[in-house]
Amino acid sequence: MFERTRSALSWAVDSYVLFVVLGVLLGAALAPAAVDTATGPDGTVAVVPIQGTIDGEQATEYRAMLAEARAEADAVVIVANSGGGSAAASESMYMQTLRLRESVPVVATVDGVAASGAYFAIAPADEVYVKPSSFVGSVGVLGTVPPDVEPNAVLGATGPDKVEGFGEREFFTTLETSRNAFVGSVAEHRGDRLELTENEVAAATIFGGSTAVDNGMADAIGDRRTAVAAAADRAGLDRPAVEVITPTDVGEGEWTATYALRATYHAGNADEKRFEPIRTADATRRGSFPTVLMAHPGAVEARDETLVRLDSRGSAAVPPGGAERRTDRTDLGAAVDAGNATNEDFPDAERLGGVPEVSP
Repeated sequence: MFERTRSALSWAVDSYVLFVVLGVLLGAALAPAAVDTATGPDGTVAVVPIQGTIDGEQATEYRAMLAEARAEADAVVIVANSGGGSAAASESMYMQTLRLRESVPVVATVDGVAASGAYFAIAPADEVYVKPSSFVGSVGVLGTVPPDVEPNAVLGATGPDKVEGFGEREFFTTLETSRNAFVGSVAEHRGDRLELTENEVAAATIFGGSTAVDNGMADAIGDRRTAVAAAADRAGLDRPAVEVITPTDVGEGEWTATYALRATYHAGNADEKRFEPIRTADATRRGSFPTVLMAHPGAVEARDETLVRLDSRGSAAVPPGGAERRTDRTDLGAAVDAGNATNEDFPDAERLGGVPEVSP
């Protein structure tokens, strides 16, 4: 009986020691995982660029980058540095940003410039951060005036618009529709933060960073790090990992950007970059559709064509070289004639020609 009791006690002591040893070993094994869980990332913020002139290629890259971000990240930061570009491509990027915001928080930040179509593309963002030296705005639309062509002894057609390809009335209707969509979207997304009337927004003014914060075109002064922190906060993340997504990362080849404004070129950070103003056309062709742009006039090389900008005060002719002069909507003839004017006819040409450069 005594031996049986002693054996039982010995087994209990040995088992206790074994359990203690196993507990220590198991705790040591799980400790790194516990530490990693406590200090590792609790989510991801993706950073997606809008760099250089907006065209169909950039819109396609943007769609692919946002798809990657939507699949991998809990929030997205859009870094804009562009003077705008194609109206159709800018509208496409706007719609993609709008859809993205339906699934994750979206915050935008402006490196150098977010003008015209680039500002349209980031308008749906929950917040917009700018630097004091940044420029935003230029809310408006540019278009090349359609040619005035009629059937003649050389060229026959079943109707006058078959020759022109695009009537003057339809041209201005298209500009008006695009302008209303752009201005209305800015007013909708900026909401009560906007201290400007819709007519003031439609005046297509470029605002410096601090002024943009004051009038509600932007939310606060900040850089990429500020934007990442804001996006993480909106997603409820305390320790976010940051993933930068570029066109190269989504299989679009080397990341090359073309900048139409010198201010965006100097602020650009693409792998390969070049400076090249937007060209509306190298030669006028009968039956061609007009070029419709959401771009700052200083980014456009109009050649021999006349660009007309539509804003709240009517149509404004923008002659080659980016200079501009306001005209009444009814003064289309003068606007067209202004296409062949010299800089002497436009004393403010240098001041209005583009976005000023700011040296660091």
